[in-house]
Amino acid sequence: IAVSGLSHDSRRIQPGDLYVALPGSNAHGADYTGAAVTAGAVAILTDRAGAASLKSAGRPVPVLEVPAPREVLGPLAAWLYGHPGHGLLLLGVTGTAGKTTTTYLLEAGLRAAGHTTGLIGTVQTRIGDEAVGSAFTTPEAPDLQALFALMRERGTSAVAMEVSSHALAFGRVAGTTFDAALFTNLSQEHLDFHGSFEKYFAAKAMLFTPAYARRGVVNLDDEYGRRLLETAAVPLVS
Repeated sequence: IAVSGLSHDSRRIQPGDLYVALPGSNAHGADYTGAAVTAGAVAILTDRAGAASLKSAGRPVPVLEVPAPREVLGPLAAWLYGHPGHGLLLLGVTGTAGKTTTTYLLEAGLRAAGHTTGLIGTVQTRIGDEAVGSAFTTPEAPDLQALFALMRERGTSAVAMEVSSHALAFGRVAGTTFDAALFTNLSQEHLDFHGSFEKYFAAKAMLFTPAYARRGVVNLDDEYGRRLLETAAVPLVS
């Protein structure tokens, strides 16, 4: 079976895609397999619960079962699109405040240095001077890898992007290694999602590990920047 794309949204499936059926808070993606197959999905990737559901309903296409499909979504998308991030200088910015401003400053600096740039963030996503749609601060993993592939195809050489704590918690940047990760600051926000300030910090700190970044830059004027400087698993400057 030849797979030409992938999506975890049954409404966005194109012929030849792999449909990734994720567990959700209210429903399971496996419930929408029929719509995905009708739209042209050639295979399903899901977890044990999803696979059991599909088995009882009859499997219309091959089903791949993994313990945690969201964890493999990023690396799978990167592989499918030919690891497009490898051909780009990637700068990822995280923190409570200042992400957007910092990415715009980085983009301006990169352009001044002669790069053809890409920008990904809250306000807009841009390839060169062309603005494209931006649903999240950090796109979902398949969308992000497809965007990297499009940027590479159009001659982009460097990308400045915002990396939210939600993106790190949901694995949206899994499969991506940043040449440099930047930390601005940390303050009270998103605790309804993370549950505690320590968990919020832990999500941000994930970016400063070898799985996500080669090196890091942190704001020493922030308490959590100083903590990162002591604990991060990649080389940092302040």
